[in-house]
Amino acid sequence: MKPAAWIGIAVAVLAGTGIALRSSPTEKPTLLLLTSLPILFGEGFTLDQAPTPVLARLENEYRVQPIDVADGTSLEGHDLLLMAHPRAQPAEALVALDGWVRRAAMSCCSPIPRWTGTARSRSAT
Repeated sequence: MKPAAWIGIAVAVLAGTGIALRSSPTEKPTLLLLTSLPILFGEGFTLDQAPTPVLARLENEYRVQPIDVADGTSLEGHDLLLMAHPRAQPAEALVALDGWVRRAAMSCCSPIPRWTGTARSRSAT
């Protein structure tokens, strides 16, 4: 399955949960986003381009908040996290993430082994 399909599945799963998690019809729940994929800025990494399709879909249901690391400070007070091909996390952050998930938070982790977007990627051979 292509990486875009996996992200589409994650977005669909999260979109389905957004209705039940809202405390009011006008309030969007916060979704933490931890990713190394070109979701926030696209592959061109410019500020003047339209949102990527994945980000636009997520923002229909959520207030997307990007984070750099899944540590206790970043996760505190939040219930939703989308990890789509995240960078390696420090050991302390993994311990915090484990505790956060065990407290019945919702996490959707992407099983994508590598990104195959239009940008050239380097891979070890």
